[in-house]
Amino acid sequence: MHRGVSFQKHLDRLQQRTWNLTLHRQQNTIASAERDSFAIPGHRFTQNGSINFDDAEKACQSKTTWDLLRSSLILNACSVETFAKHNYQILSWTRRLMGRSVFNAMMRPTVYKQFVGGDDFTSFQETVSRLQTAGVRPLVMVTLEEDVKDDGPDADELFDRNLKIMIDCMEMTASLGSQNPMMQIKPSGLFPLALCKSISTEVPFPSSQPEIVEKIANSIATSKEVKELGKLSTTEIGELNKALNRINQICEVAMKRKLMIMVDAEYTYLNPCLNLLTLAMMLHSNRSEPLVAYTYQNYLKETPNILLKDIELARTHGVTFGAKLVRGAYIYKERALAKENGYPDPVCETFEKTTENYNRSMDIMMEKVVEHPGKFCVTIASHNEDTVKRGTNKMAELGISGRSLDHKVFFAQLYGMSDFISMSLGQAGYMTYKSIPYGTIDEALPYLSRRLNENSSILGGVRREREIIGAALGRPIPFKILQILSWTRRLMGRSVFNAMMRPTVYKQFVGGDDFTSFQETVSRLQTVGKSVSAEIPFPSSEPEVVEKIANSMETSKEVTKLGNLSTIEVAQLNKALNRIKQICKVAMERKLMILVDAEYTYLNPCLNLLALAMMLHCNGSEPLVTNTYQNYLKETPNILLKDIELAQTHGVTFGAKLVRGAYIYNERALAKEKGYPDPVCETFEKTTKNYNRSMDIMMEKVAKHPGKFCVTIASHNEDTVKRGTNKMAELGIPRSSDQRVIFAQSYGMSDFISLSLGQAGYMTYKSIPYGTIDEALPYLSRRLNENSSILGGVRRERKIIRSALGRRLFSFN
Repeated sequence: MHRGVSFQKHLDRLQQRTWNLTLHRQQNTIASAERDSFAIPGHRFTQNGSINFDDAEKACQSKTTWDLLRSSLILNACSVETFAKHNYQILSWTRRLMGRSVFNAMMRPTVYKQFVGGDDFTSFQETVSRLQTAGVRPLVMVTLEEDVKDDGPDADELFDRNLKIMIDCMEMTASLGSQNPMMQIKPSGLFPLALCKSISTEVPFPSSQPEIVEKIANSIATSKEVKELGKLSTTEIGELNKALNRINQICEVAMKRKLMIMVDAEYTYLNPCLNLLTLAMMLHSNRSEPLVAYTYQNYLKETPNILLKDIELARTHGVTFGAKLVRGAYIYKERALAKENGYPDPVCETFEKTTENYNRSMDIMMEKVVEHPGKFCVTIASHNEDTVKRGTNKMAELGISGRSLDHKVFFAQLYGMSDFISMSLGQAGYMTYKSIPYGTIDEALPYLSRRLNENSSILGGVRREREIIGAALGRPIPFKILQILSWTRRLMGRSVFNAMMRPTVYKQFVGGDDFTSFQETVSRLQTVGKSVSAEIPFPSSEPEVVEKIANSMETSKEVTKLGNLSTIEVAQLNKALNRIKQICKVAMERKLMILVDAEYTYLNPCLNLLALAMMLHCNGSEPLVTNTYQNYLKETPNILLKDIELAQTHGVTFGAKLVRGAYIYNERALAKEKGYPDPVCETFEKTTKNYNRSMDIMMEKVAKHPGKFCVTIASHNEDTVKRGTNKMAELGIPRSSDQRVIFAQSYGMSDFISLSLGQAGYMTYKSIPYGTIDEALPYLSRRLNENSSILGGVRRERKIIRSALGRRLFSFN
């Protein structure tokens, strides 16, 4: 809903209802909280400030499975940069294309339900009740988002309607049965934008001009009109007096209902006016308790200093003071305006400096809360986990109880965002609020657009939230995909599910389930200069018995003993070696290269043993057998060097496929569970360093020993592939020769890399699975997982695909 647009639909709905407020209070008030406590029954306050945000089940217990799936879908959509950046245009275009009815039917159970509380009292009350079961209270807001022309002949009528809906929402908020009820308002929806700009110009630092604050406060309190204010015109003075009359009505309801008002800040060219009006509202309303609070945007460099001056003004006038602390949501526009108008950028240079500002403001307010019980109130409005933890720790340090009436420290997040933080705080007994918008789909669309955009700008927090949601569903989202697909198959039935999967996910990642379909896939790839590779996975054991295993493959002589293996296990090993021998035989007859997959660390010693034994058996004159080396494991380059030495000692050729690795979450979880050191590199950069070292080792061997070594650069990372081609050029390795350097990617992923390499003459392969939908389901699950874990490459690929679609469909890039 934007400024200047009628709230009449809201007003009609609300006026048609005759709420029995007393009845609602009796029915909905949270049962029997103690007089000196804000604690919601069943939620015990955590005294030491320690909050566990990792308890996914507890954090998400008030959500249904559909709620979690919807949240996961939307949060993942927010990671698509183009959608996040242009979502308003996309949604508006979709509404025109589908028609309002179909669009609304699609939006209501998804994006709207994720971020908006409802559009009538019943639906809103249901939302609030669900939150209250998790110890979270409502901070009701009306969606006023965009700057529009609001100075036409009907402007006063629109502002009065905005006022009416705000007051009706205040009454609704008071009737919801929440302790310490709050509402969030935008005073800029009550008067023209041009007036807000003019006042901001005339009074740039309100707390430094206390006489003006007093004048405005006096007008609010007495309805006595302001006669002049700086250089404001007569017309502007008239508009200001109308605005003050509307603000007076809001203050009266707030004081009557004991309803706390959180006043939003907006852009820097409007904030001085909003700050002035809020300070005046405090002088009028904050007599015994802080009913009015202003919002302080800590991404602005001067915010802590402004906060201190505002506190001093409140102190000298003997009133209470409330502050809501946020980072801020207008960073890009603020910087663009500063550049366009030639004034210094008001925004902190880095996220870290914004955090310093936030922490300073938090410390200022927390100390005031302790020093002056009941006179100060602070709301930590943040989606940042570290900021929230710092807040709870600061409370513990200062001895502030999370449920104290005298020491009011609140936490708040937007509805539909960072729910794991809100629920964890609420269940730990902290006074926690959700800012919940009220409105129809049409009215909320600009607000919804901003939420989708903001989710992309706090990507770290969104990734964390996706992990929590995935854990609540059973495991982290990437590992839950198989269960979701299986559940969907049971729900739809196999025929319908297969019909849906075949042209979509299956077609994207699988080559086919018969010779004809598989041959068609291969043919398509070969036409752009690529070959095809199929990978074969096997089980694993100990590397010191390579010769024994190789001899068994060579002679069919059975292994009689291997370490502490039982008789049954040795028999199973011999059967396995017989099968592997048959594979080796076909490979040697057909001159077919075999790439042996690595898996988890608890299987890899066996897999490595078998691969090395296969090399001793098969790699006489050329490297037919290749082992896979997972470079996200710390020891991989050292293992690679030892394996090379073993091959050279036995006079055989050697092949290595270099990958980063796909089991990072499981490996770390296993290490933590079993109590052994984490085998995985600490950062992506360290994995890259490992990969580059392994690549250099193999490239140098390829160059020095033509035909004796082969390396496959199996990577979806554009930088890694470029480094590989550059290293080839540096060492003088031809693109296609006996000096085998091969590039490979999974079928359906990073096609822009594979096609570019193949067309440039590099030996390039696609790993193409073969099988039915049922057989391929676990593989498909892993591909979907990997697409999420290589987010940078996926973004790049999406950009390439969009560009190609643009050229084909619309003739643009």
